[in-house]
Amino acid sequence: MSIAQKLLCFLVISFAGSASFAQQPPKEAKEKEPELIADYHFIFDRYGVSTTLKSRNQSLDGLAQMMRSTTDLYVYIVSSGGRVSYVGEATERANVLKKYLVGVGGVNANRIEIVDDGHCMEWEITLWWGVKVPPSLRPTSSCYLDPKKVKIIEKRRYNRRKSRAVKPRI
Repeated sequence: MSIAQKLLCFLVISFAGSASFAQQPPKEAKEKEPELIADYHFIFDRYGVSTTLKSRNQSLDGLAQMMRSTTDLYVYIVSSGGRVSYVGEATERANVLKKYLVGVGGVNANRIEIVDDGHCMEWEITLWWGVKVPPSLRPTSSCYLDPKKVKIIEKRRYNRRKSRAVKPRI
């Protein structure tokens, strides 16, 4: 059974709650190898401005549990900055999630890759899980913002009262 078929079976069993819903694909599907990125990766969750810390942590705990139970899965954290963002914002937000998965979730850091995917209207992080692929086949976000419409702030935002950097809330 190929890795893609294992992922499909795992997905069906995980979300259906029972193996009785899993059906064997027809013979033609067994012989044909996947050609599109969608065949290799699945969206686990998305985070944005309105995501609460509690819901994010619950989601990450579920992902960490799935990663610990299956050794051949990889996570791609696809992060996009907003229309107005500071230098390195997308990577910094993605690193926060990676540190949580490694530190709290107990996931091997080598199985997590960060993809800085440009800018959207508001910052967005999408968690993809699937098999390890070359950089040219990594998943990307569905949004795109013309670089001419992006305002890059050189310095990080500062809290006026305490005059220290405000960490990004994810």
